[in-house]
Amino acid sequence: MMRGNRFLIPALVAAFAASAGLLLLSQTVARSISAPPPPPPGVERFVDLARVSSNMAQGASGWGGPVTAWSDVGARNLRPSISAEQRARFFLPLAAWYGISDRFGVARGEDHFHGGIDLDLAGYTHSPIYAACAGVVTYAGYDDTYGNHVVLDCGDGWSTVSAHFSEVLVAQGASVAGGRSVVGISGTTGYSTGEHLHFEVRYLGVPIDPELVLDFRP
Repeated sequence: MMRGNRFLIPALVAAFAASAGLLLLSQTVARSISAPPPPPPGVERFVDLARVSSNMAQGASGWGGPVTAWSDVGARNLRPSISAEQRARFFLPLAAWYGISDRFGVARGEDHFHGGIDLDLAGYTHSPIYAACAGVVTYAGYDDTYGNHVVLDCGDGWSTVSAHFSEVLVAQGASVAGGRSVVGISGTTGYSTGEHLHFEVRYLGVPIDPELVLDFRP
């Protein structure tokens, strides 16, 4: 049996399908979990323990919280099949950058996992950061990990996080145009050792590899 933050999941019977990277839950477990919203067209739903853990953690920490152990599992086990239609909703958050300094999934210690991509801004300091999707600002503020950062609700369960701004230029509740609205200015606030943009794409609160939806080759 596994104990969550707020409830106990009894009688877990799971079979791991290695080729698909997913967990199949027993009907007993499935009945104890509230059904997630239906996936948008072009995205395949995977029911796994990561979904349970990530939903619980989101309720406790909010969309802007740091990616910690609960979402490490989610990032590894959620393997969405993303259609061209879904990829078309996303836009590059920068006009130019030096290169990629850290990719999604790079291990940062035994119990940590990098939930986004880091774009090195050497030579491109104080760059405008653009909205990576058309949507609504659900968070615009500061914490010790992300520094100044903005979270966008892109619709259909998708969201983005852009972090380490020197300045945030939008407020919570604002509507933004993908690829056109400037949401902030790049910087090195929060847990950062040099100017870069940390960028995440999340589906139903679980981080996925941003390179699955955008081409970050400079």
